Amino acid sequence: MEAVIEIIEEGVKKFGGEIVGGILLAVALWIFPGLRKFFGGNKSGNGDDTESEMRRQLEILQQEEQQLAYLRETLNRHDEALKHTESQTAEEIRRKSEIQRQLEEHRREEERVKAEIQRRQEALRQAEEKRAEEARRKAEIARQLEEKRREEERIRAEIQLKEEALRQAEARKAEESRQREEAQRQLEAMGKSSQVPRSDDWSEKFRKAAFYAVPLIVVVCILIGVRPFYSVEAQKELGDKYQSAGDYSRALYWYRKTAEHGDVATQSKLAFMYYLGHCVTEDKAEAKKWWTKATEHYRQAAERGGVQAQFNLGNMYDFPFWAMDKDYSSQAAKWYLKAAEQGHAEAQYKLGNLYYYNFKNNNEAIKWYLKAAEQEYAQAQYSLGCMYYRGEGVKQDYNQAVKWYQKSAEQGDAVAQYDLGDMYENGYGVSRDVDEANKWHEKALEQGYQPLIIEIVD
Repeated sequence: MEAVIEIIEEGVKKFGGEIVGGILLAVALWIFPGLRKFFGGNKSGNGDDTESEMRRQLEILQQEEQQLAYLRETLNRHDEALKHTESQTAEEIRRKSEIQRQLEEHRREEERVKAEIQRRQEALRQAEEKRAEEARRKAEIARQLEEKRREEERIRAEIQLKEEALRQAEARKAEESRQREEAQRQLEAMGKSSQVPRSDDWSEKFRKAAFYAVPLIVVVCILIGVRPFYSVEAQKELGDKYQSAGDYSRALYWYRKTAEHGDVATQSKLAFMYYLGHCVTEDKAEAKKWWTKATEHYRQAAERGGVQAQFNLGNMYDFPFWAMDKDYSSQAAKWYLKAAEQGHAEAQYKLGNLYYYNFKNNNEAIKWYLKAAEQEYAQAQYSLGCMYYRGEGVKQDYNQAVKWYQKSAEQGDAVAQYDLGDMYENGYGVSRDVDEANKWHEKALEQGYQPLIIEIVD
């Protein structure tokens, strides 16, 4: 037993390490019963056999130790493989994180692009609204120009008729003058004879005849369309004729004559002419003078309850060059309101404009636009349609917009016709119908309407 212990100690010293010592100890314990049996019968047995046995056991232990080393090396390789796998797993996690980050950036970029698209769509909508408003104004100007052209043609035709009538009247007057001179000569010749009545008697007869004839001549002139030259209406017509002919100095002369006789419409016209420098030299003081006279005339009639006078007075205050400050706008609204409450459709429409453009009150604007639109006032119907189209003062409603555009368009409003065509073209409030869209677009273009085209550059 002591020899076995010595061998084990020698093995531990030779091979070293806790693992080897543990293995040797385990082997010793395993073989101890055999050793005890081996030495039990003969305690002084042969020591060489014991030593050879121990050597064999040590060789076995060495083999096991080699196996353990191989296992250790295998474990190390497995550790290396595990570390490599963990490294690959970390790389995969990093790649997944990178993909996740890129997806998040893509999502944010997509949100930014959507916001940019919405912003551009809003800008486009505002541009379209501006285009529609500008087009409406241009159509209104074109309509007014067309009306002015037709009026000028009518005036030219009327001038020709009047001139012909005047020529005939002048011819008759010349003939009458010639006849009077002839009669006077005959009277003078007859005055030399005693049988002829005295010239004083003939003068008295002529005076009596003139007393009855002059009114008759005036009545006949009125009936045939030739007004006496002292008529205010005739003076105004002469002013209009000279203005149409481009003779502004003579036109101004007759306009002033008419205005000085108290014609309030001519007073208003003179005020605007002097203020704008239209056909005359610009003179703000002279403009103010005639504007004040016209306003006073309208005020007197308006305060007596005259509906048209109330509207005209509101119109004087609403004229853009006068209504630049709040007081004039308030005065315009005051008199428009008086006329509007009595059912004056144009006053209702213009009161709606004041609330929309000057006072920024969409609810009141809608109220008065609606009242005028219900009286079939075309411009109010179009404005009401625009309010529904933009959702100003009311909930946005394309169906209502189409309804009021249609009513206005059917009365010939060119802007309403074109916008109604747009509604059919885009399918807003109606089923998309290209033929119907083209029909309304063509109606507007036939009236000289020119849509405003806006190019949006990125």
